[in-house]
Amino acid sequence: MNSQRVLIVDDLAVNRIVLRHVLQALDCSVCEAASGPEALEQLANQNFDLVLLDIHMPDVTGFDVIENLRRIAGPNGATRVVAVTADVTHPHCKYIDAGFDDYLNKPVCMQHIAGQVAQAKRAELSDGVGQAQVCSALA
Repeated sequence: MNSQRVLIVDDLAVNRIVLRHVLQALDCSVCEAASGPEALEQLANQNFDLVLLDIHMPDVTGFDVIENLRRIAGPNGATRVVAVTADVTHPHCKYIDAGFDDYLNKPVCMQHIAGQVAQAKRAELSDGVGQAQVCSALA
């Protein structure tokens, strides 16, 4: 079985280290980006099954990255992207409406990350009806 290719995007090295260790324990192949521009570069040139994207980064935020990713044609336009944030003030649908497939609150736990990896695997086989469509229908 092929391992899932996951891009971790976070400006804080310690957050990337924690996520990398968890994802490697789940047999994922991991790439990292320390900024929004670095993430966009990798997203334009490599295929990923899942992106874990920090929201609060200097200069180019997670919201900026997802907007660019969903707007511009490329290999990851339909890739599952999960917002990773310590900000609990935004409702879940704010992330969905921005183009994210889901979100995780920091600190993240292994079970929640494993759930996202499983969702990315299922998305490869699904009919494309996702949480974003359900959330938009409820709005």
